[in-house]
Amino acid sequence: MLRLNSQDVHQLLHNKFVDILGDSIQRSVYKYLIQLLQSDSLLTSSQMKSKGEFSFENDHLIEGGVLDGLHNGIRYQEVRQYRACYHLIHFYFLTWIYSEYFESILEDFRVGLQPDVLNLNSCIWDVSRYGPSSMMEYRKNLEIAFNKLDADLPPSCLVIWNMTMPLGPRIKSGFLIPELQHLSQTLCQDIIEGNFYGGTLAGLHLFDMVDLHFHFCFDMGNSVKDGIHWDNVVHRWITNLLLTQLANAWRVVIPKKNPWGTKAGSIGASWSIPRQQLDGSTKNVIAPVSMTSYSFPTMRGHRCLSQDFPALRSPKASLFAQTMSSEMWPSTTFIAIRGPPRIPSCDPPRPSLVYPVPCRSSLPLHPGQFTVGQIIDLPCRTI
Repeated sequence: MLRLNSQDVHQLLHNKFVDILGDSIQRSVYKYLIQLLQSDSLLTSSQMKSKGEFSFENDHLIEGGVLDGLHNGIRYQEVRQYRACYHLIHFYFLTWIYSEYFESILEDFRVGLQPDVLNLNSCIWDVSRYGPSSMMEYRKNLEIAFNKLDADLPPSCLVIWNMTMPLGPRIKSGFLIPELQHLSQTLCQDIIEGNFYGGTLAGLHLFDMVDLHFHFCFDMGNSVKDGIHWDNVVHRWITNLLLTQLANAWRVVIPKKNPWGTKAGSIGASWSIPRQQLDGSTKNVIAPVSMTSYSFPTMRGHRCLSQDFPALRSPKASLFAQTMSSEMWPSTTFIAIRGPPRIPSCDPPRPSLVYPVPCRSSLPLHPGQFTVGQIIDLPCRTI
């Protein structure tokens, strides 16, 4: 797993549209992601517990939440949006992996911007709140939802399925209403069964997976008292796991950071100069290529966030869904191209993507016509 800081995340997600779907765990993933785009600080416990607020770290509530009233029912909705000059991140709260509400989210993708990254998970609500046959319904809904995603999302979209995290021995979370407290004894096993179905189907659809259950099943000491949620250190780890998955899928090699306790410029320092081979050659070092002009790609799935996009889901969204400005467009953009999406690669190891001293965003637009690891020098321009 990579240890990424705010600057790395800012570059890795440059000009990317990320959609996050799921429950309160996924909401914390969303919150940590937009936090990392702005600073390296950890979230506080109160920030992670809050839900449905009007604004969090410069994002906006688009639908649901405090606008419709906070509750723990299966009809609860929450749609959030974080928008900056070169980043767009959405969050949709799900209580069911496939429903009419999920169809409305897919309709957003059909008529509006299509995401570059879709990260989703839904299991705990599905197997606990919908009757005695909820596990069988969950299996059916998973297959329907994955088929819909395959049909409606472009091949350029990277779909990442998060495995559900382990649960504590005693569950006291608000979503488990008093009538369902007897499920707290069996829900741990139900989650494992649900993860098996979700992981198997995600593999058949060639979706990427992050097995959070595997990573944290022996780390229950960092879970909070309700048996469902986790502390801020674990969620920082989850965010790094997700971003590592993105970097691997896009074939971006992040420079290694300083080991704890070492000084800048020592072994392992980030943003270091290219390392030459033993024979003195630098054929594996990425070299800059001068470009006198550059036209923005117009292929489907290769649009840039500088273009206009419509209001999202409701009239409330029109306040935030405006034209994204590029008046401060960077003069140099670093390009790192991934191969065919969702297809396992057997390529040999690629050279590291070497950055200069970071002073601005430097990862990329969608550059369909360039080669892996190529760096281009873009002139300043205003769209």
